[in-house]
Amino acid sequence: MSLQNLMGIFQEIFSGQNELQRNSQKQKNIVLHIAGNQIFTEKNICLIVKHVKLIQNIKSFELRFDEHTDLTEGCIKTLEGCIQNQTNTSYLTLNFGKSCKLGLNGMNILIKSYLNLTQLVRLTLEIGRCNFLGYIGAKQIGESLKNFRQLKQFRLQISDQNDIGFQGALEISQGLQCLKNLNQIDLDIHLSNKLTCIGYLSIQKALTQLDSLEVMSLQLQGQLQDVENSTEIQQIINSIQNVYSIQENLNHLCLIFKLPKRLEDVQIQQFIFGINNMKKLQILEITFYSNQISNQGFVLIGEALKKQSKLLQLKLEFGESNLINIYGQSSFLMSLGYLQSLLKLELISSEFYDYANAIDSISLALKYLKNLISFSVSAYKNKLTLQKILILATSISQKLNLKFLLLDFELQNTTSIELIEFFQKINCLTQLQVLKIIFHIEGDVNINQKIVNKQVQRKNIRLILNQIKIN
Repeated sequence: MSLQNLMGIFQEIFSGQNELQRNSQKQKNIVLHIAGNQIFTEKNICLIVKHVKLIQNIKSFELRFDEHTDLTEGCIKTLEGCIQNQTNTSYLTLNFGKSCKLGLNGMNILIKSYLNLTQLVRLTLEIGRCNFLGYIGAKQIGESLKNFRQLKQFRLQISDQNDIGFQGALEISQGLQCLKNLNQIDLDIHLSNKLTCIGYLSIQKALTQLDSLEVMSLQLQGQLQDVENSTEIQQIINSIQNVYSIQENLNHLCLIFKLPKRLEDVQIQQFIFGINNMKKLQILEITFYSNQISNQGFVLIGEALKKQSKLLQLKLEFGESNLINIYGQSSFLMSLGYLQSLLKLELISSEFYDYANAIDSISLALKYLKNLISFSVSAYKNKLTLQKILILATSISQKLNLKFLLLDFELQNTTSIELIEFFQKINCLTQLQVLKIIFHIEGDVNINQKIVNKQVQRKNIRLILNQIKIN
């Protein structure tokens, strides 16, 4: 959409007092998206901000900059005033795309602009790569957090090449430990920002002082180039494990690993020890990117899952080249059958070691999950025959409480008749509301949508069927 069209829409929206009043009552969530491919002048920004100020009862305000956005200092000052004006807003989001050019210290000015919005309940700061936030920007983030005594939810993402250093990490940690009422935190500070071991440990120590946390998401990604030796790496692993193991109220934990080297089995064991100490854990999400975990690591995770009998939701995602064999794969997947309270299960794997064994293990585990209402499995780089999918479909068909089902597989040697047989098995799930099937199919297979719809006859179901052909 061109800038001229955008301005025209604003003028149309706000023409007439009655129309203004109606928009003031209806509009609760505002997003200002500054596109990187547009030329914004100070006059343009002033006009947009002028109209935003007319909107009352704003619950959520989001300011989003595309990558390579280029704005003058005058534009930044106008946007600063707009943020400062959000005195009744509960949710604030600032998102800076890659390599933004926001005048002299523009990003730091905008970060500083919300200092007095002490009524905020949720704050999200996302700093894209190559913005060079630096120590000054990190210090301002830390200082701002000291004002938010009522903040309940906080997300901080600092991508690589922002170089906050260990001093910046110390400033952020001092702000974090002031958020005594925080119950949800999402931290994604890229490890290539020169934090050093001191910086990592200071942030983890601050997290141990947040007694009200219920939801925690920690992402470990990037090069550990500023960590000098394996002893310091071990200290970081120990500190992270210590964070969530002492959080008595934590019921939702999300861990994401994207490191340049595979985690050692003893490190996996430490994470698991912390998880097993969490007595109130109900939702667990673990993601290992490529080449992160060994075969014994999978076995250890499987053993840990057997002890999580109170778990209600589980998401496990694994990238390629994670070292595993048949024993590790089957023991890990079959351990899912011990989670008999589970309501939602999501499995994502770029590739299984042995797809036939994986389907058999998942099918066996499903038999014991009596309460399951949502099931997703995606293994799109594994070439499967539909005969194996039918084995899985047989186990799924016994989950009579199932409301959501997503299957994403690459199929080979598949016929339309077999596809019809698959949908016939699924058709017995009378509670199903959403069915999403993604089949990556080699060659030409005619999936007749009318035939599929005939097999899934209930009116309440929302069927999404994508056929992706692989040449």
